[in-house]
Amino acid sequence: MTSIQNYQDKIIRLEEVSSTNDYLKGQIEKGSKCQIVISKSQTKGRGQRGKSFFSPLGGLYLSIKIIPKFDIKDLSYLTGRVGLKVSKAIKVALGKDIKIKWINDIIYKNKKAGGILTESKLSPNGSISYVIIGLGLNLLANNDLPQDLSDIYTSLETDDLENSINKLLDILIPGLYSLENPFEKSSFIREYNEVLFNKNKEIKIDYKTNILSGILLGINENMEILVKVVDEIRTFSYQDTKILY
Repeated sequence: MTSIQNYQDKIIRLEEVSSTNDYLKGQIEKGSKCQIVISKSQTKGRGQRGKSFFSPLGGLYLSIKIIPKFDIKDLSYLTGRVGLKVSKAIKVALGKDIKIKWINDIIYKNKKAGGILTESKLSPNGSISYVIIGLGLNLLANNDLPQDLSDIYTSLETDDLENSINKLLDILIPGLYSLENPFEKSSFIREYNEVLFNKNKEIKIDYKTNILSGILLGINENMEILVKVVDEIRTFSYQDTKILY
């Protein structure tokens, strides 16, 4: 396995930053060779759909630049592919089993322990110039949670923060770089379904502001969820649907 040591000259380590994704984008625009940003905390962490991401001390906040070699039509799978790499890294490095809540939440013991944000930069001809993968993981327990997060937020319950981060990075960084390469979709879909949170359980979804209930059957080849609503199996895309907690 490739070691993180091979990437040390590409890493910027910060005590605090507004957002690792925003910081890395700024470095790229300046022509810096920086490809990885790691911070101990974020003051304006961002998640999917423009939401904020709570980023206190005691977590791993990471952004990495990759240059995909796959077709632009396959970008829609990237967040899910990142989720699989993260789940495997956590299993190997920390011995924790996690699930993925469609499409980007890292779930541990039925609560959110992290999130993923991928942002793409396209070239003038419409091809992929690069992608920034942002990852936030809650590693240490936090007893000072905002009230609105107390029911959904958890940590991976690690004791040694620095050691846990180093173990994770040694697996995550080569794993995330490997996502530049083309991939086999059927294998990816099968693996994603194996770690899909609440699969075969009743869920509630917000579909175009309508609240629906049904059984989550899995995802299909288009990264849409399959939900049995009454006696009908329906598909829902991420663009207009959110799984509620």
